[in-house]
Amino acid sequence: RGLLHARGAGLPLDIDATLRRAGDELEVEAATLADYHQLGMTWNFMGMLRPPVKLIVRGRLVRDA
Repeated sequence: RGLLHARGAGLPLDIDATLRRAGDELEVEAATLADYHQLGMTWNFMGMLRPPVKLIVRGRLVRDA
């Protein structure tokens, strides 16, 4: 679970995440759907985004030296 903050508003989200080993590091990928209207956003360039939008986060956890 998480909280997305934008434009001074917060939107609670349930997030599905996976971790996998990549040598000595860990790769993380998380995705969820969100309705940006709930954050007070009502306009997008050329109407290209229709709610809900899919948010995807990919990263790598690296041990600190």
